[in-house]
Amino acid sequence: MRQVFSIFLVSLLVFSALCLSGAPNKSGQPSLNKTSIQSSKGLTQEIMTFLSEARRNIEKCNTTLKKPLAPWSKREYLNMTVLNETTIKLSGRMYGYAVLGIWNVSLNGEAQLKGYKILWEQSKNSTTSGGQKIDFRIYKENVIVGSFTYWYIPFQLDSFCVVIDSKPLNLPNGNTLTFIFMHAEKGDLWLVLLE
Repeated sequence: MRQVFSIFLVSLLVFSALCLSGAPNKSGQPSLNKTSIQSSKGLTQEIMTFLSEARRNIEKCNTTLKKPLAPWSKREYLNMTVLNETTIKLSGRMYGYAVLGIWNVSLNGEAQLKGYKILWEQSKNSTTSGGQKIDFRIYKENVIVGSFTYWYIPFQLDSFCVVIDSKPLNLPNGNTLTFIFMHAEKGDLWLVLLE
């Protein structure tokens, strides 16, 4: 009976060790499973789809009611290439990036980007025409290192096929965060790039 119990106990220990070895890797970070890899690939594909559709919107936008790009838009952002789930190539330079929103963007949220925490929230006051005042705050190790206000005004965006707005923030340690707000007829893409 003791022999059977010993075999059972050893088997249980081996089984437990096998289960635990799959959880964290050597760096202490959770190992990627197929679901998280697929979701990052799905997000990359969504961004590429958005950029492609925005380019098509500009090409076919020739009505008298709409203009192809807002006057302040920077066309080069349409040529961003998403290389993987964390890297973008733009004008020959590499950037780390985080997605703040895609298609139906949120006016409140949080994102992480290489040691930075980015928080944004809609203020209580908004314009009478439906515009939203959104306050962005950037933290590094729980210390605020930058902030700005972005006005999201739908009726202005509807006058153009594509609207691209950008806001660069130079941080105390020399890093630059560039926020990209892009609107096309079918939705929005908000990103932040780290240079």
